[in-house]
Amino acid sequence: MLLVSIDSLRADHLGAYGYDKPTSPFIDKLAREGVVFERALSSTSWTLPAHTALFTGLADSAHGARTPKSRLAEDYETLAEALAADGYTTVGLYSGPFLHPDFGLAQGFARYVDCTSFGLSSGDPRKQHGASHRDVTNPVLLENARKEIATLGPEPFFMFVHMWDPHYDLIPPPEYRAMFDVDYNGDFDGRDFRHDAGFTTGMDDADFKHVLALYDGEIRYTDDTLAKIVDLLDSSGRLNDTIIVVVSDHGDEFLEHGGKGHRHTLFQELIHIPFIIWNPARVQPARIETPVSLTDVAPTLRDLAGAGGFAETTGRSLVSALSGGSVPIRPVMSELTAPPQSPDSSALVSGDDKLVVDHKRGKATYYDLSADPREHNPVPARHTKKAAPLLISLTKLKKQAAQIRARHAGDSNIELPDDMRERLGQLGYLE
Repeated sequence: MLLVSIDSLRADHLGAYGYDKPTSPFIDKLAREGVVFERALSSTSWTLPAHTALFTGLADSAHGARTPKSRLAEDYETLAEALAADGYTTVGLYSGPFLHPDFGLAQGFARYVDCTSFGLSSGDPRKQHGASHRDVTNPVLLENARKEIATLGPEPFFMFVHMWDPHYDLIPPPEYRAMFDVDYNGDFDGRDFRHDAGFTTGMDDADFKHVLALYDGEIRYTDDTLAKIVDLLDSSGRLNDTIIVVVSDHGDEFLEHGGKGHRHTLFQELIHIPFIIWNPARVQPARIETPVSLTDVAPTLRDLAGAGGFAETTGRSLVSALSGGSVPIRPVMSELTAPPQSPDSSALVSGDDKLVVDHKRGKATYYDLSADPREHNPVPARHTKKAAPLLISLTKLKKQAAQIRARHAGDSNIELPDDMRERLGQLGYLE
């Protein structure tokens, strides 16, 4: 079983989700041969809580790892722990700061490997710097994947691969840099675009398109790297019995609502993520339009592995969809609590209806995603009858999550080690 999380990857920049540029030929192949969940939604719009939801099948307010100073407590069960208990070899390859073991996400992995190029977990002070946004991790990931696949034995395996490079900064290798914008001759180079005052509404169209082209180049570079990792499985003779799942933790904003980057809002450009399951022997190709959640991934994979269900989960198994069955519509919740920006908001999608609640301001907004997929026409919740049932559902889901959280004794707030605190501070995460 191979679970791939591609950081900062928007669904709408993949061919499998309708994009008109060749950013993802390999992922598109997996999609054609597998099941595509067309309307998968993340639990949030940033890395730590999203991956915690991915591993536990729990909403963010249930697992508690919601801020840069929190972690997953040890009394939660993860997918890796469940599969390890069922006899799987478990390997994790991570390449970004919020996947570091200090945040509790290594639970259940027999090996959990730092694939940053500068050594995020190293005690060498020369390497403890804010380099992750400038990092190029695909070569390190590929080499570590090569080593780990070569050591796999006959027992079933679960390999998690976290691919970082589409995360800003947007600095693809030279051969990918001009792939989607051959004639550009301006000054934007993709470094730290989210803090560049020139990257703003009304900017020069050629510069804007170039930033998107750099993002697309990073996606294509990562797609090509993923193809090489899967080729390694094929060469080892393990591909035919491997279930491949490709997801993302969140997307990025490129001025759609005036924002850039992520961890600010719960608009669709941030929470609409890819979710693809591939294995020709066990998966019947299909495209599922019903909204599903990132929290559904762990229950689905545990079900596929025959490892039983989680004792507690806010997600659900989607195994029925892999053999031609349907997925009943149910509300899907996303949440956002993330200092230093300190938003506190929730979103609920049910069919084509979406409600966003700003808990700090006591403000609720409704969107009709069928008529307004880009969310340009907000409707105050008090002005439409469609908002009331969404608010009731959201309240129930948040109550359920709070009850799960209350059953856990572990403290999700941690005092980070000095070296990790320094690294996150240098990256701007603790400002």
